[in-house]
Amino acid sequence: MDPRVQSVDVHANGAFMLRNAGGRVTDDVIRSLVLCTRMLGVTEITVLHHSDCRLQGVTNDELALLTGASVDFLTFEDSATTVSEDVHRLRTCGLF
Repeated sequence: MDPRVQSVDVHANGAFMLRNAGGRVTDDVIRSLVLCTRMLGVTEITVLHHSDCRLQGVTNDELALLTGASVDFLTFEDSATTVSEDVHRLRTCGLF
């Protein structure tokens, strides 16, 4: 959801970009990647989180107070750790 990414012309290189809050690999991201890899010819997946993410260093409780919504916002403390976790999730899900 980072607007800074729009400055990168990935579409000229035939890339698909899946964007969501926090950049986390969720069930919906996996669903979309299955379609991309099995139906659209995607052969490489990159997990990229951006710096200064608003989900970093906050809690679900804090965000619930700010937003009025009680959902798992997938907050985190360290983006290097979450990228590593997300790559591991993709490698071990058995779908790619």
